Amino acid sequence: MTSSRSDARADNAVGRILVLLDESRVRGEIDNPIDAAAETFVYDEGEAASHQKLHQVLASFVQHVFRNGPRPPQELSLAQAGAEAIALLETGYSSHASGYDAALVDAMNPRHDGVNLVLAQLAEIIKVNERRKYTQWVFASALEPLTWAQKCRVAEVLLDHLRPFLPPEMRCCVAAQVVDELPALILAHHSGDALLRHASALANSLLGT
Repeated sequence: MTSSRSDARADNAVGRILVLLDESRVRGEIDNPIDAAAETFVYDEGEAASHQKLHQVLASFVQHVFRNGPRPPQELSLAQAGAEAIALLETGYSSHASGYDAALVDAMNPRHDGVNLVLAQLAEIIKVNERRKYTQWVFASALEPLTWAQKCRVAEVLLDHLRPFLPPEMRCCVAAQVVDELPALILAHHSGDALLRHASALANSLLGT
């Protein structure tokens, strides 16, 4: 493969990553479908009268969101959805305390619309997880097929465009030094409004749009 073709493939990989990680696209692919699914979930308040029944509501909610939210849909049994709800809340739920047990306590508080507050936070936790998996897929599909030289070219492109935004200790880095940190470097590219605008401009430039 000629150097120019290799450079073009690396440049296209950068453009593809930035397009796929564009915030409006991610919201459309993940956040909006999850929000829409969560809004259509219906339960009977009498179903949440005990911790056991609350667990069933949480399991039904997770089952409903995974079936009707992000694509492709995931069909979970109620037992699988219950285990997923526990795992999600255990690692992601936080209020006065954290974890699954704290979520159950909060959900039992009718004065603060507890069940709906817990379901809302559960939806947010699902979004965070789905965004993480989506981001991992973007990096894997765009970067793993590239050769070492092409990954260095990706790093070079990113460093050239990001140098004004990088901390002083990274401004003197060469491409080979940051190849193993490409995902972190690209995510740093998306950490602020100024970087997001720059990423969009770079993506348009690379893709010729």
